[in-house]
Amino acid sequence: MKPPGVMKVLDNGGKTMDRYSIVVCEGHYVLSVGRRMHHYLGLSDNPEHPLGFSQWGVRDAEPDGDEVEIDFDALPEVVKKHVLERLEDD
Repeated sequence: MKPPGVMKVLDNGGKTMDRYSIVVCEGHYVLSVGRRMHHYLGLSDNPEHPLGFSQWGVRDAEPDGDEVEIDFDALPEVVKKHVLERLEDD
């Protein structure tokens, strides 16, 4: 089940450092070149690790290339915990 504020969870299978894209819900978008762009949180497998990755950005909400949409519950526990903390903070 997706927590409040989460629209989509995308996974690129580990092809890049920011494996997971947590796209946030309506009201958090900007228009860019006629496309609706959404704020998202890009995350590595372990964003809490000193070499981990956790950064806000803006992107299209649709999966890109190798990305697939997954359930929030399919995320590793450390990633789910980190997302919930970041959503509370921001």
